[in-house]
Amino acid sequence: DALKGLVLGEVSATSHVAIVARALKIPMVTGLGDAIDRCEEGDRVIVDGDAGEIHIRPALDIVETYRAKHELQSERQEAFAKERDLAPVTKDGVAISIMMNAGLALDMAHLKETGAEGVGLFRTELQFLIGSHLPSVASQEALYTEVLDLAGDKPVIFRTADIGGDKTASYMDQGKEVNPAMGWRGLRMALDRPGMIRLQLRALLAAAANRTLHLMFPMVTLAEEMDEARALLDREIERAKRQGNALPKDIQIGAMIETPAAAWRVEQIAAKVDFLSVGGNDLAQFYFAADRDSERVQRRFDPMNPGFLSFLKQCADKARKANVPLSYCGEQASDRVMAAALVGVGIVHFSMPASAIGPFRRMTRSLNVGDLGAWLDDRLPQAQASLRPELSTFLSQNGVLAD
Repeated sequence: DALKGLVLGEVSATSHVAIVARALKIPMVTGLGDAIDRCEEGDRVIVDGDAGEIHIRPALDIVETYRAKHELQSERQEAFAKERDLAPVTKDGVAISIMMNAGLALDMAHLKETGAEGVGLFRTELQFLIGSHLPSVASQEALYTEVLDLAGDKPVIFRTADIGGDKTASYMDQGKEVNPAMGWRGLRMALDRPGMIRLQLRALLAAAANRTLHLMFPMVTLAEEMDEARALLDREIERAKRQGNALPKDIQIGAMIETPAAAWRVEQIAAKVDFLSVGGNDLAQFYFAADRDSERVQRRFDPMNPGFLSFLKQCADKARKANVPLSYCGEQASDRVMAAALVGVGIVHFSMPASAIGPFRRMTRSLNVGDLGAWLDDRLPQAQASLRPELSTFLSQNGVLAD
């Protein structure tokens, strides 16, 4: 409760520290460079996470303006809360699935608050990153059991620990890499260190005994990696059977599509899983060759680039043809213009921060997917720059995004 805001220097808004801050509803501003040096101990600072601005030693009229803004936001959140039980169905009858991102047990309180259908991404790596040693099977099982109990009858998709890149564990020697985001991380690390992931799978199987376990592997690049991951899971299932331990009544296995290689051959991966999830932040970073942690290059590339949207449409079309559900869990789903574009290219399953669910639900209920899809089909082949300005105008003219 003591932490009211974060101001960070050269950190992108899509970095993992930023994602965790949003999950905890901590206002944050990034990429301000040496602006932080202007602050002195004891200074009053207003952190405007929405506008990406900070006000150091603000005048009284600025303080009063932000007090009024805070009250207005509280009123909007109350309005969204009243709409939480409304079905997210578009004006032309397309049902949209909205789930919530989480990574801590305390996040689970937002399930009821938001009306989310479940947890579409539970980041299990947070438990691995905050300690001084590898978490024991017992401590992992306790966390997963608590999360499942708090979710009740709503599904929780557990992503196995996505360690590596900008997420380093103090007790692990990961070595130095020139480009860690493209290096030893996610499923790549897990397959090289099968002992670690087997312990996690053991904990997940125990926690989900007599329930449905939704399990998702991160940073899948090649279809054969899913064969290796399944083999490790099968070994843990056989171990549990030998010891007479109860098992989940059903296991649903998914893969995260976070690299162009995986997206390009998504039908091959789809043949080996029950569901797919696009990790939009990483996929965009690799598509544009733009480090997600670099504010300098991030501002140059908009995921509403027609090439990237066409790439996502192709991925969604292939998953649909394979009859495998595909969701989108990137932070871009919090951007309602981008979220509308995602619906327009054929994505109907989403997982997003709890704070984004209310505005997203309202947006979808005012959207006509048929009209939007036809507009995108016309504009995507012709456009060269970001479609954001044009799509914003189209949505406004068609009564979408009105709060």
